[in-house]
Amino acid sequence: MLEQLRNHGYTLFTNAIATSDLQYHLLTTSSFTLFAAKDSPLFDLDMASDATAYVTTLRYHVIPDHRHSFADLQNLSSPFLDTLLPHYSVLIGKTQNDSVLFNGVMVDGVRVSDPDLFLGSRIAVHGIDGILVTGLNMYQESDGNGNGSDLSSPPAESPAPLSWLDWNIPAVGALIPTPQLEWNNIPGAASSQKKKRGRRHRKGRGGRRHSGRRRYHHLDDL
Repeated sequence: MLEQLRNHGYTLFTNAIATSDLQYHLLTTSSFTLFAAKDSPLFDLDMASDATAYVTTLRYHVIPDHRHSFADLQNLSSPFLDTLLPHYSVLIGKTQNDSVLFNGVMVDGVRVSDPDLFLGSRIAVHGIDGILVTGLNMYQESDGNGNGSDLSSPPAESPAPLSWLDWNIPAVGALIPTPQLEWNNIPGAASSQKKKRGRRHRKGRGGRRHSGRRRYHHLDDL
């Protein structure tokens, strides 16, 4: 899987998986869906965030316990998908142009540009046009009175839905493609702007690699 993603221009995304604890989470998850960003937006993210915020944001691109092909994304019973980042979900929408519905899919307002980039027995990977920014679809597991999980209400200033998005969902606010990354929405990114501009992406993000006591398949073998 990783080699195939590198061959299609997703080198930084695969490096982040291979050199952080994301690999451990993926190898110990029964199935998952990845929304992979290409190198250019990930490089910008690297320059504007610290290591913790970088890996936290990548967790927001992983849907655990579900393998969603592109066809599955087009026919979801609920538009919200829980992510590997606790208490956060992504919002899936469809695209249309001039009242003609196309088969396009948006994730938090970011277009799926390379659907079914990789499909395995328990893995689905889709390429996207940008970075998914956390903080848009946070939900609350409990209200303190023992009640079940509820989606939090959107901010009052949320913009109206774009005319070319067919959300087909309850009125929970709208998402629009983000022209710039909003680092204040990334948990743990408080001191991110002090980085030097010229350096390349760092190696070994996210801490140690898990390779020891239990046997797991390598991601390239899945």
